[in-house]
Amino acid sequence: MAARANGMPVEIEIVDLSKNEHMNDNFLKINSQYCILSLEEDGFVLRDSHAIACYLADKYGKDDQWYPKDLKQRALASRVLGQYLVFDKDETKFKEWLKEQSGGTAKHCTDCYNGLKDWDDRFL
Repeated sequence: MAARANGMPVEIEIVDLSKNEHMNDNFLKINSQYCILSLEEDGFVLRDSHAIACYLADKYGKDDQWYPKDLKQRALASRVLGQYLVFDKDETKFKEWLKEQSGGTAKHCTDCYNGLKDWDDRFL
């Protein structure tokens, strides 16, 4: 989704877990950790949906709409996104963590969660 959102032509390969296709030799050359989400571009291989989405936003994004260019804002965005993924996208746990970390209002925490959910739906 991140590739398409950034206007990048992409070839998607379906990996059938029920047939252990993620365990075959061809796939293991790309991803020896058996992770499904992988990107291969001109010999460059990247695993992890967060890293892939950030890489694509940097390389193909026309502006910083998807991921801030400012280093401090980017660090904060990465921290919040990472925590969102650590909580396995659990809304309640994420909002509790964000409120504790930022002292934000319930509305702020909800808006932040909804923004991440929207980003997640587009990219991850």
